[in-house]
Amino acid sequence: MIWSRVLNQKARAVISTVFDISFSIFVLVVGTMTGVVFYAIFDILIFLSTQIY
Repeated sequence: MIWSRVLNQKARAVISTVFDISFSIFVLVVGTMTGVVFYAIFDILIFLSTQIY
């Protein structure tokens, strides 16, 4: 009985760690993609605004 509880706790710890790492990587990737898209949009807008004058 105690053995199964120990294994269950270890499994929960591993799953929690994997989830935390995966979520952190996901947030970093989405943030980077968002930054790249906004940089591209503003780069195009700045380019167009300098071509007008």
